[in-house]
Order: sequence, then C-alpha cells, then structure tokens
Amino acid sequence: MESKTYLEISDQYHALKRTLDCCDGAMERMRAFYASAEAERIVVIGCGSSYSLSCALANNARQMLGIPSMAIAGGDLMIHMENYSDVFAKRTLLVTLSRSGSTHEILYAAREIRAAFPAVRILSFVCTEGSNVAAASDAALEFPWAFDESVCQTRSVTNLFGASLYVFAALAGRTDAMESLRLLAERGTDYQDGMKETLRTLAEIDWANAMVLCDGESFGVAEEAALAFNEIAYAPSNCKHVLDVRHGPVVLIDEKTVAIAKLTREGFSYEKSLIDDLLAKKATVLVLSDEELPAIEGVAAQFSFGARLHDSVSAMLVLPAAQLLSYEKARARGLDPDNPEGLDAWIALK
Repeated sequence: MESKTYLEISDQYHALKRTLDCCDGAMERMRAFYASAEAERIVVIGCGSSYSLSCALANNARQMLGIPSMAIAGGDLMIHMENYSDVFAKRTLLVTLSRSGSTHEILYAAREIRAAFPAVRILSFVCTEGSNVAAASDAALEFPWAFDESVCQTRSVTNLFGASLYVFAALAGRTDAMESLRLLAERGTDYQDGMKETLRTLAEIDWANAMVLCDGESFGVAEEAALAFNEIAYAPSNCKHVLDVRHGPVVLIDEKTVAIAKLTREGFSYEKSLIDDLLAKKATVLVLSDEELPAIEGVAAQFSFGARLHDSVSAMLVLPAAQLLSYEKARARGLDPDNPEGLDAWIALK
C-alpha cells in the first residue's frame, strides 16, 4: 500500500483545480475586502514550508500590485514584534499561510498585531475549516481537501501558494498568471506522472545531498522544494539561483550530489554552461523547464511541462520533482516518509 505522502503528492493537482474554483467563487468577496483594506503595504507570514511560500508570495505581490511587500517568519515576528512596529504603523495587509490554522507562532502574531495595530487587516489561506487562525482574520479562504495528513507538506504547499498567488493575480488583473495556474492544475498530474519511474530509478543512485536551482520571482517555492529533501529523505540540501551557485556553493557539489535545475528558454545558453560544470563535478543532474528545451547531453533526466507558464507559476514545476524524489529516497533508505522522526506537523509552543 502506498504511503499517505505518495497519495497526497499524486493528488495535489486534482486538489488545485478545486482550490482555484473555490478562489473564483470567493473572488468578489476578495476584491471587496482588498479595496476596503486600502493597503499601503503587504506583509506575508508563515512558518517552515509556508515561510518559504511567503517569500515567494511577497515578491509576487510587489511585482503584480506595485505595493511594498515583505515576508516575515512567524516565529521571528512573534518574539521580536517590536522590531517590526514600523512595518505595521501604516495601513498594512497581513497575509498568513497555514496548513493547520493552528500554528502557535502565526496565531499569536495575528492576535497581537490585531490588538496593537487596529488598522491592520488580516487575510488568511488555510487548509482546514474553522481554524483559530481563520477566526483571528478579517477574511479567510479555506480548502480542507488540500490538507496533508502526513507530517511533511506536499499537496498543501502547492495549494497554499496556488490559491494565494491566484487571488493576488486576480486583484492585479494579471489574467496571464491566472491562466498559467489553471493550465498547471489541468496538466500537472500528467507532468508529474511522467517523472515517476525515472525518479524511482534516480533514488537508487548513491547520492547523499541535494541542490535545487531556480530563478524568478517565486524562488521561495524552490526553497520549499529543497526542504522536502531534509524532511522526507533526511538529506542535506541547498537552494540557489541558477548561476549564483558558482559563487560559493559549487564547492559542495560532487558525485554524492543530486541537482534539480529549472531552466528557461531565454537563459538557456548560460544555464547549459552551468549544467556542464555540474556534470564535470560528477553530480547527478535533473533538468526541468516549462517549454521544451534542447537536449543536454549527460544529464540523468530532462522533463518539460510542454507549455509556456507565467514566471510566477513556472517555479512550481520543481515541487513534484523534489517531493517524489525525496519520497523515493526515503523508501530506498527504509525511512517512513509519513512520519519523520522528531518532526511535528505543526507547532504548539508552551
């Protein structure tokens, strides 16, 4: 019987279709809420996986809406709130991303900010119904069908980021990003299914650490993909911008490294040169892209989504590759991918 983690990875795009439908149904309410917030600044908070997503969402909010935006780790905000008082002094929209809606750091921060800064409005995206975080918010979108029962988030991160990006794109009138998310939801299952056998084989190779390489405004999504190697497969990992890996981290790459690199048509000549450097260091390299690119000799595998995606969306192509490879590596090592030792699904501080 397949594990919960595998089933949740396999279901993530079916869930995303339903999540985007949910967003469409709530869009009139979201537009009214955003207009009433009169936001001069956007702050996105999360913990662990959702903090990586928060970094990506803040970048996209700044690009799409033209409003100063930033991400803050929930724990940092909770214990150092005084350091961020100027951030909330203006009319600020606080956005929270949470699978459980129960993470203590996010809940505490939302309640304390509400009390200290009454002008702040709070919008939450949550993978449960009736959560404490949603109750502490002025508006919330809930999609329990995307909730991961496994400790490590897979389906949840795709849906948390997909929903929040979709709403922000709609608010900004960026139908190109919205259409890309819809296309990903429609074709994503075929894209990830086409990788499964190859990734199962790559998991049997004797690599011990991972490097995820990606560019663009949603770089934080790739950081979350790298985290999957830590949580699911107990493998050290790094995440860097594609060409930036030469500026230091390249010394860590050797025959024990698996690298996942998301490449682009416009940067292909430079990016291919970087891939050649990684191959010269005997790394196992997996190349991903939205549009089909020229074949690169020597890579372990090369996959394309088969269609151009908006830059904010294309980074999401890294997620299933990292999730599935981490899952298969965990199985190869005799680990339980559903219940990593010492890791909790969400944190309740005492």
